[in-house]
Amino acid sequence: MRNKKIFLVLTAIFSLLQSINGEVSLTTSVNKNQLTIGDIVRYQVIFTYNENIKIDLPSIGGNLGGFEIKNFEDKPAYQNEKKEWIKEYNYDITTFFTGIFIIPALDFPYMDEKNEKVVLKSDEHRLEVLSLTTEGDQDIRDIKPPMEIPYDYTYWIIAGISAALLGAALFIYLRFFRKKDSLKAKRQIPHENPYEWAMRIFEYAEKELMEEDRFCKEFYFQLSYALRGYLESKYQISALEMTSDELMKELKIYPKGFERLKELGDFLTESDFVKFAKSFFNYDTRHSDLQWLKNWITENETSRLIDNDAEYQIDNQEKDISKELKIEQVTQGADQNED
Repeated sequence: MRNKKIFLVLTAIFSLLQSINGEVSLTTSVNKNQLTIGDIVRYQVIFTYNENIKIDLPSIGGNLGGFEIKNFEDKPAYQNEKKEWIKEYNYDITTFFTGIFIIPALDFPYMDEKNEKVVLKSDEHRLEVLSLTTEGDQDIRDIKPPMEIPYDYTYWIIAGISAALLGAALFIYLRFFRKKDSLKAKRQIPHENPYEWAMRIFEYAEKELMEEDRFCKEFYFQLSYALRGYLESKYQISALEMTSDELMKELKIYPKGFERLKELGDFLTESDFVKFAKSFFNYDTRHSDLQWLKNWITENETSRLIDNDAEYQIDNQEKDISKELKIEQVTQGADQNED
């Protein structure tokens, strides 16, 4: 190792002494003389000159003795303490062959103060390139067996989670949103007069929802909600939990019956189309449906009141007749006892 350092110093000194020419000096050096295949060696070229000298750097790409240039660095010129100008060029070179290589002496021309061309010659540099293998190593080794790549289950995990989320979303949609009326509506069954409650919902739908087409779905939801809430509160029919078909079957077998059930069934079908099939009805149809439903509930309410009054009168008459019969029986029994 010591001999190598001495050799590098002597090479640099010899190159410097040979390259001094008047006002310009040239120094070339390498950072190591022994390397292995693929190592990077720095070949450095340094000019020292005054400010009136113009250096013409030659193309040396093919003159580096079999070395390949991997990088080139052209540093800006600067002045040293002696006011001399220093210009430095660095070449990072390498090779993939073994043996002894010579970087030959290169010509570096420049223009002096008289604008005359002068050529400086660099020194040769001897480099030894060694193999990466030692004497005991084999040049060609056995091929390694194929590497086993573990199976990636990421795709199936993501697909499974996505399918589960989709199934959960579908279940929630069918469970809570596809019912004919929501569970929220069920919790809002009126505790007041059902007729007045339904009329208030009709009034809200007419003022806030009927005018604008974008509220068509909400409009029919409110109408259906008012109808079903009225029936459930008034007649103890689970209308808010039933489908339209189930509700119609229940109304048909109700003991006292209802008027115009066919038209009511048509309304429920239209309402379902709007709420669940994204159907649309214009303003005239919405207005007509609202008026019809209000009339139906009003007519039903009126007919029920009349029926209730008639039943009350019949019940009172039956009670009076029964009371008279009891009085008569008591009187006859007393007469018989006296005899």
